[in-house]
Amino acid sequence: PADLEAAHLKNIRRITFAGSKNGEAYFSHNGNDIVFQGVREIGNPFYQIYKMKLASGEAARVSTGVGKTTCSFFHPTKNRILFASTHLDPHSAELQAAALKAGPPKRYSWDFDPNFDIFESDPDGKNLTRLTDAPGYDAECAYSPDGAKIVFCSMRDGDAEIYVMDSDGKNQTRLTHEKGYDGGPFFSPDGKKIVWRHFDDAEQKSAEVWTMNADGSEKFQVTQLKSVSWAPYYHPSMKWLVFASNFEDPAFELYLIRPDGSELTRLTYSQGFDGLPVFSPDGKKLMWTSNRFENKSHIVIADVLLPGAEAPAPPLFSPAPDAFFQTAALLDRVRDIKEAGAQFHIDHSIAKQFHEAGLQPFGQTENVDDTFFIYGTRITGWLPPGKDSAIVIASASQMKSDEALPWGVAAQAESIKAQTYARKQHKNESSGGIYFTASSPDDLDTIQASLASDLKKEIEKRPLKIAAFVSALRLGNMRGRTLYVHGTGSGNGWREAVERLAAQFPSINFAVEDSSEKAPELKQFTDQKIPAIALGGPELEGTLLGDETAPPYDANALACAAAAFDSLLHMLESGAVKIEFNAYDATAARAAADAAKRPYLGTIPEYNAAGITGVKLSGVRDGSPAQKSGLQAGDVIVELNGKALKDVNEYLTALEGLKAGEETTIKFKRGEKEESAKITPGTR
Repeated sequence: PADLEAAHLKNIRRITFAGSKNGEAYFSHNGNDIVFQGVREIGNPFYQIYKMKLASGEAARVSTGVGKTTCSFFHPTKNRILFASTHLDPHSAELQAAALKAGPPKRYSWDFDPNFDIFESDPDGKNLTRLTDAPGYDAECAYSPDGAKIVFCSMRDGDAEIYVMDSDGKNQTRLTHEKGYDGGPFFSPDGKKIVWRHFDDAEQKSAEVWTMNADGSEKFQVTQLKSVSWAPYYHPSMKWLVFASNFEDPAFELYLIRPDGSELTRLTYSQGFDGLPVFSPDGKKLMWTSNRFENKSHIVIADVLLPGAEAPAPPLFSPAPDAFFQTAALLDRVRDIKEAGAQFHIDHSIAKQFHEAGLQPFGQTENVDDTFFIYGTRITGWLPPGKDSAIVIASASQMKSDEALPWGVAAQAESIKAQTYARKQHKNESSGGIYFTASSPDDLDTIQASLASDLKKEIEKRPLKIAAFVSALRLGNMRGRTLYVHGTGSGNGWREAVERLAAQFPSINFAVEDSSEKAPELKQFTDQKIPAIALGGPELEGTLLGDETAPPYDANALACAAAAFDSLLHMLESGAVKIEFNAYDATAARAAADAAKRPYLGTIPEYNAAGITGVKLSGVRDGSPAQKSGLQAGDVIVELNGKALKDVNEYLTALEGLKAGEETTIKFKRGEKEESAKITPGTR
């Protein structure tokens, strides 16, 4: 799938990490910000609207925090944001409590809450203005390119139809009159057209993409896929439309098509959901909602290459400052020392670097040639905190001649330099303290087991709080361009920090692991209710050197990871991101994740099959339960788990009633012959 996606999508990366789910994002007119809906606050199961700066990853809530929200959009010329909300519903608090008690639904559905109305506000949520007040659902709204008009969906007349109004809410006019749900409208870039999706049946089993003039005339059906095709959006050139459809994959994939219905081109091939796509204002990027990461809906972005367009030259990698490379090269040379007493010289060299970078001794020290050298095989020191500020602990490992462990220490050395310089530039600003430690891998277990308690004894002498622990012990285990952050479940706020790092360092991808099981050094801190994370590769134990199956090292990506380490420390010690300890239960988390998984057979229904009772398959996924049971393209499933099936909707309902790992019976027609097979569902 990655190879197929690479034909039109380059550098796919995730940009949201905080909260349980995020989606339906739209660009500001200059492409610098996005507005989206997310479930990001503890105790609130409903979507709220957020604005994010793409350069920094800083996000702030726009909506009121009460009720449900959806369908936000930036004003093209004013500093205003449009969205739909139910916050005026007096029963919002009751509904929120009931939703929390019920838990997440097994299957996504949109309830068309009649209390939805359309509002406009400043980006900080102030100066909120109500634009619609008709009885019934009003949502799915977007501005025209000049900001003079708003197109939206309303059920005020008993059917979901497309309306347009002035941007102040006046002159509300209905544009569609055909029976069936008409929704998800957007203006074309020149403001002369509107694109939307139309369901032609009450069960909403089939939807097609349509366009019309901005006054409702000259309606034209773009797609003829006889499936659910929705969420259409214009490319700035107006030569292409992007949309989502399940005609080849029930989980939905993204497609391009010409406005005249020609040149249908598939973009995504992931096994999970891909939908709600939008182009950036310059047309160079595509942003959409996907659950390809962690099986949760999040926002992803990629460079897009339109069909027939010449592929641009690969962008230059944006590495961290050269100093990171210099430090890594120095440590690489140091670890080549193999004569007797080499470890002493390595320790001495690192201690000298730390001292020259501005680190002060901490605890028990011995002076060696005017450098500080901590007892045993640990080098420690710190940048003292300001009054009443918190301490962040940064730990990394020294190296042996046969292991790739200098990167964490290199990152520390450069971070010390950066932090020292920043403090000199801002002499009057109080800042947190950072305690740095570098440990020998030979004594790693012993040292890490005592690190937290040793530090705690020292801190007890001062009225200071340990805010967080960041481990870069095995930063050198990072391979390719993906940096794993282990232990994010130990503190509320870690995912927000990763979200900001992902924005600051777009050249690398971030992956989060709530569990800290692969980073045992974190336990010493989490046992003391100190939030702790570890940076590195997917596997933190040992080293990947000599593993021929592992991806090769990427020096640029490792340098960026080192810079991200420094940025994270700065965020924490400055208080830009606050982390609150969370008692993460890995066993309970796995149980909850397993309970949330959906039964999976790996069938690919043919949604446009006409005149058939049952579910005709266009194919089955390789290695899936369906393939193992002998199902193949052309088969028509007529019964599952004892339930007769008329169509795809009944099939999906029957699928939800299955249990992973429990064998059941599936009946299907192959030609004129009806056959039966045993099938054991997996999970997605």
